[in-house]
Amino acid sequence: MRIKKKSIDEIFEKVSIIELISSYTELKKSGSRDYSGLCPFHNEDTPSFYVNPDKKVFYCFGCKKSGNLVQFIQQKEMMSFVEALEFIANKFGIPLDFDGKFSGEENKIKPYLKTMSEIIEEYKLAFSKNKQAKDYMKKRKISSQILKDFKIGYSEGNVVITKKDQKKEMIELGIASEKGSRLSETMTGRIIFPINDRYGRPIAMGGRALDKNIKNKYLNSRNNILYDKSKNLFGIFNARNHITEKDFVIITEGFFDCMRLHEKGFRNSVAILGTSFTNNHIKELLRLTKNFILLFDGDKSGKKAMFEACLKAPQFNINLRIVELPDGQDPDDFLKDHPIQDFVNLLRKSKFYVDFYLAPFMKEDKDIYVKSRNAKKATDFLMKIGDPVIFNEYKKQLENHFNIKISRQVEKKVKEEKKKNKKFTNINNTSHKIAKINDFSRRILLMALKNKEALDIIFRKYYKIIEDVNLKNIIFYLHMGKNVAELLELDIPAPYKDIITREDAFSKEDTYKELESVKQEVENIFISIERNRLEEEKKSLQRQLDEISENLTQDKEDEYIFLANRIKEINIELEKKVK
Repeated sequence: MRIKKKSIDEIFEKVSIIELISSYTELKKSGSRDYSGLCPFHNEDTPSFYVNPDKKVFYCFGCKKSGNLVQFIQQKEMMSFVEALEFIANKFGIPLDFDGKFSGEENKIKPYLKTMSEIIEEYKLAFSKNKQAKDYMKKRKISSQILKDFKIGYSEGNVVITKKDQKKEMIELGIASEKGSRLSETMTGRIIFPINDRYGRPIAMGGRALDKNIKNKYLNSRNNILYDKSKNLFGIFNARNHITEKDFVIITEGFFDCMRLHEKGFRNSVAILGTSFTNNHIKELLRLTKNFILLFDGDKSGKKAMFEACLKAPQFNINLRIVELPDGQDPDDFLKDHPIQDFVNLLRKSKFYVDFYLAPFMKEDKDIYVKSRNAKKATDFLMKIGDPVIFNEYKKQLENHFNIKISRQVEKKVKEEKKKNKKFTNINNTSHKIAKINDFSRRILLMALKNKEALDIIFRKYYKIIEDVNLKNIIFYLHMGKNVAELLELDIPAPYKDIITREDAFSKEDTYKELESVKQEVENIFISIERNRLEEEKKSLQRQLDEISENLTQDKEDEYIFLANRIKEINIELEKKVK
């Protein structure tokens, strides 16, 4: 699929980057042109995120994320270049033109998305007018806010009459079925739970029957052109920002389990949809976090499903933890029947997936055959773990428990597994190096120490954009009138204290006093810093461009052109900095 250049240009021309980013974080005017706010990519108390509406670019001095409005959506929503363009176009009502030979798939699903979206709205309206449906949800103690957040609906069975012109789409989506000339709704008489994709588009639905005599209490959409139950998760759109913010996700089995967690403040929760926890589910959630908590029902099937999920964790090197509910209870029941602190305690007692999986095999058993079988199963599972730290820890436990020695062949296989995936290696080998002060920070600090005019300019004009946190603190305290003794009492790294106490920093001779323009010298330093930032961005973009060039396909042409143009823009900016 290829989006025409005129559509891309229209997005950049019409879309306000301030309006786009303001839906993620509050922005306030900062200076004559820029806006600033708390960074939407990492937690912070002091704004370090800046947006320039003229150039339509953003930059965070904290986490160093930067780019234009399309790249913002790419990074924030974990989307491809084309997906981000579509996301922005839909948000701002800008039609996209595609080259016909690439747009077949997109054009094919559009009528299905339209039908599903319209019918979900019809069901939502029906719910608001149906006393039985509202009474049922009230009995389940689901708040009006959660009903609104998840767009809960109700099927009265008359949508097929009003949507006859969409008969083909309704049948293929499983919303309706045809018997002879009669068209009937699949979910009639059921509470409707819309299932959205990660972009918030309804692609399927689940239904809960209100009539106790109906055989199947729950019914979910079958796989269709929009929906694959092995990939999609209920609540993913509602939860995604909360998942990235908290850096972990709680995975449940049912609609009510997921909504109850959101009701109780655990809005980083999703639910699988009548299937096992699949590799595709893991890949989808890995866009948001590597920390997973499984919260399945406390029955036999729930425990079996969690046991099976443990086998997938080593493959993706995820931090998977298991919460064990009391026998026979599901998360919805537990949260209704217990104070929230009891649930928090359950989360705290969650087991690392290796402990959970090995527990049945680590029980003492006098039967030597059973013990031998357990040792083999435990060792087979150990061999799946590629992380050297985790492997070695549990290797010791197994060797001690079973009084065996894990063979060199096993260790060799683990090393081979580690080589296949480089991200498994050297996980705990990163040492915390002593903080160093870069040349820019050193120059700024010397000027601030030696010249009051320079300190004043740095604080008034450049303080907000200083990236070095230690330097920023020192500049602040200097501006507050702190003396050398007081500065040295601050909790700052040794290299900074070395500069503060250096002879040339506090000698009577002020090397900056004779400068024709202190202001110009300060500006030169910050121009150099900006040049450095642009050079780094250029290198990063060039690497991306080179990767695309090695295997340039038609669907990557837009991104190639886009990256090339941004590099040209940076070159122009760099030339200006020289002048």
